[in-house]
Amino acid sequence: MSLIDLRSDTVTRPTAAMRAAMAAAEVGDDQYGEDPTTNALQRRCAELLGKEAAIWLPSGTMANQVALRVLTRPGDEVVAARECHAAWHEAGGSAANAGVQIVEVGSGGVFDVDELDAAIKPSGLPVFPPTTLLQIENTHNRAGGVVVPQAVVERVCARARARGLKTYLDGARLWNAAVASGRPEAELAAPFDLVGVAFSKGLGAPGGSLLAGPR
Repeated sequence: MSLIDLRSDTVTRPTAAMRAAMAAAEVGDDQYGEDPTTNALQRRCAELLGKEAAIWLPSGTMANQVALRVLTRPGDEVVAARECHAAWHEAGGSAANAGVQIVEVGSGGVFDVDELDAAIKPSGLPVFPPTTLLQIENTHNRAGGVVVPQAVVERVCARARARGLKTYLDGARLWNAAVASGRPEAELAAPFDLVGVAFSKGLGAPGGSLLAGPR
């Protein structure tokens, strides 16, 4: 009997065809930007996500952590949905690596502009950490894989920009959101400065993620 492992969509394994493609892949030194397969993947995903450039990374957690280091400074505050991956499943990495704290708002993986406004710390008082980043997880894992409505995403990101915040999409499962919503990945990623996606979530890849945004 063949059993289906439903613990997580991360336990999927490569197919025989995927293993053969890996074995036959053209390779080079990635440190010098000379790996043609990695370069092609980065170009293809940047195009798919509607961003200028992309970089392959070993894991989704690393993509999230790199995004925090790029978009924030130590002592900053990040607004994200309640029970988001960055706060619950990255072993305190946001504090250890980027030196930021995360304020969780909303419910069911979603929050709107009023909750964002309420979470942004007042400026001008030295006792408050500066709120500098809005992060949305789509789909939201701990909320049951909920797809954040694109109208909400656009509204919240517009308010974030108006308030001087950067925006990051933890799109580890953005492929799922695209299928469920019928919207292309580039449309879902358009409101954000940076977007991370994963290849190990349901796609069968043994690992790997990618961060896309300005070159």
